[in-house]
Amino acid sequence: MAESPKFYETLFDFLNITELAPIAFHLLQRLPISKKIYDEVLGISRFTTKEELDLESIFKFENHYSYFYKLTIISYLRESEE
Repeated sequence: MAESPKFYETLFDFLNITELAPIAFHLLQRLPISKKIYDEVLGISRFTTKEELDLESIFKFENHYSYFYKLTIISYLRESEE
C-alpha cells in the first residue's frame, strides 16, 4: 500500500481536511518517502537560474503540512550529500 501513488495522493488530500491533517501527516512521517514527491523535490536541481525555478508550483503552498513534508525531503537529501 505504501508503494501506491494513489495511497499518497489520498493522504495528501487528507492534509487539506483540518480534522484529518495531523493524523495524515503523522502517518506520512512514518512511511517511506513518496516517490512522486521525492522526484519533484529532486527535480529542483535541474534548474540553472533563479528565474526558471518556480517554487510555488513545486511546493504548492496549499497547507503547512505538505510544505513541511517537502522540506523534510530536502533536509534528507542535504544530509545524504554530506
